[in-house]
Amino acid sequence: MYNELLNQLEKRIQEAVETIEMYRLEIAELKEKNSELENQHEVWEDKLSSLIQKFETLNQTDETDTEETSDVSASSDSSYTYESTSDTESEEESQNEPETSSYSSTTSFGSQAVASSYQYSNQDE
Repeated sequence: MYNELLNQLEKRIQEAVETIEMYRLEIAELKEKNSELENQHEVWEDKLSSLIQKFETLNQTDETDTEETSDVSASSDSSYTYESTSDTESEEESQNEPETSSYSSTTSFGSQAVASSYQYSNQDE
C-alpha cells in the first residue's frame, strides 16, 4: 500500500512537471507573439504619424493655394474674339467655298494663361 501511494504521488508530480513545461512553452510563444505585435504596433504608429503629417502638409498647401487663387482671380484678364468669314459674291461661288467660323478665348490668371479656340467649317458635299 505504501508503494502504491508513492507511485500515485510520483505520477502526479510527473503530470505537474509536464503541465509546467507546457505552460512555460506557451508563455514563451505568447511573449514572442506579444513582441511581434508590439513591433507591428510601432510600425503602424509610424505610418499613421507619417500620413497625418502628409495630410497636414496638404491642408496647409491647399489653404495657401486657395489664398493665392483668391488673390489672382481678382486680377485676372480675359479676352474673347469671334470671326466668321463667308464670300457672298455669287451663289455659285458661295456654294463652292466653305463658310468658316472661329472662336478663341484667352484667360490669364497671374502667370498662368488658359487659351481655347474652336473652328467650324460648313461644307456642302
